Amino acid sequence: MVLLVLAGCELGLRMVEKRVSVDARTPAISKRLASAEGQRVLVLGNSLVRDNVNTDVLDEELRAQGAGPIHIERVYLLNTVINDWYYAFKHHFIDTGRAPDVLVLCFATSHLEDYPIRRTVVARYNSNARDLPEIFSNDVKDFDGRADFLLSSWSASFAYRTNVQRRILNSFVPNYLETVTRINEGLKGEVVSPSDEAGNQPVHIPNYDRFGKFLRMAASKGVRVILVAVPTESPYAIDPVIRSTLEAAGGSLIDTRTVDGLSKDSYEDELHLTVDGATLYSRFLAHQLAGYFKAGSPRAPGVR
Repeated sequence: MVLLVLAGCELGLRMVEKRVSVDARTPAISKRLASAEGQRVLVLGNSLVRDNVNTDVLDEELRAQGAGPIHIERVYLLNTVINDWYYAFKHHFIDTGRAPDVLVLCFATSHLEDYPIRRTVVARYNSNARDLPEIFSNDVKDFDGRADFLLSSWSASFAYRTNVQRRILNSFVPNYLETVTRINEGLKGEVVSPSDEAGNQPVHIPNYDRFGKFLRMAASKGVRVILVAVPTESPYAIDPVIRSTLEAAGGSLIDTRTVDGLSKDSYEDELHLTVDGATLYSRFLAHQLAGYFKAGSPRAPGVR
């Protein structure tokens, strides 16, 4: 009976995962982009791409600026940073031979720093057995983590266990999500970084190794990388290491941290724009990108 219940859960989740998980839609986007005509452009990032970049507006404005033929797709992986983007791009676009002509990589704050990967998502959607040596050497080094990774790659119900738990609790426990959010926000203020014997707080030194590896991987396949610093409600700095790493790999940076017309009313929260804000921003971004796509422009990438 237990095995039947588990098998039923597994089958049910596999049937609906493409509708409930944005990560499961990436293969279809990869195939659609590969079969498109003209310059193939992929916009990649996290929820900043989902909420702040309107690809319909982007496409319309680029064509109005004389860029074309062009085909734009976007992949947004929620709650992710560069380490997750690396495996998604490698698995679905590089290893499959479906690399875009241009990659527009959107980031803000610390999204390009090395952080732990989302194990269950990378295992389930963005890797295969050939990636295990790299993942186990660089990202998942402990036994528990590796066991979790392997089980997630084989089982949808295991990979989705946390989401299923949240949905069930939210259905039966009044105000569950609101309460959890408030508790987490309160705990953020209580986290204290470890200090040395003299009481000095350690200096945070960001690591951009995966960002550099990402850029080299893209360059090896002839992908032109355009890095876009996305606006947020609060200003943030761009680490000089990011600029030097990008320059060494032959990429380009478009700084859109400040956009005329965007105000605090343009934001839903600290990072995400309203619908009107996203429309305004996407038009602005299209004007910044236009020079990279206009025929005859020295910055325009070649069409394969």
